Amino acid sequence: MAHPLQELVHKGWVWQGHDAAEQLASDQLVDTGWPELNRRLGGGWLRGALHELQVQHNFQGELAFLMPVLSAQQKPCLWINPPAQPYWPGLHYQQLQQAPLWLQENDPKRALWAFEQALQSASLGVIVAWLPTVDASAVRRLQQAASRHQQLAFILTPGSNNRKLVLT
Repeated sequence: MAHPLQELVHKGWVWQGHDAAEQLASDQLVDTGWPELNRRLGGGWLRGALHELQVQHNFQGELAFLMPVLSAQQKPCLWINPPAQPYWPGLHYQQLQQAPLWLQENDPKRALWAFEQALQSASLGVIVAWLPTVDASAVRRLQQAASRHQQLAFILTPGSNNRKLVLT
């Protein structure tokens, strides 16, 4: 008889990350632009995955953090609910090849719907969404869409004051 946890994983109710020793195809990994982060992530951002970044305050480093992956895209990027209108001259100065497409949607359900639809588009590069909250079922749906269509996606959510990302 299988362990109860394995049954939940098999049903898709529990997500299981990849073991660091597991080999991933090079086309599944996207260079973060940060060597230490690449090392910690086992080679880079995983294509076909949803990555959550928690930020204390919007536009205080998350774009600089993501700029290497955003500027390496050949396809347009979509930003959903950025906290301010993207400033193209500044982004172009940061080596972004084309202006991001952006969508402002005040209704959280419609923003999630737009995010899920964008994940299904082969014409988009990276999809980045600033969302105040995301429940577990929505994250699972978004993760499944990203996996099915091999998209690279990021959700930026407010972080708690006691959590910090420290790379040593």
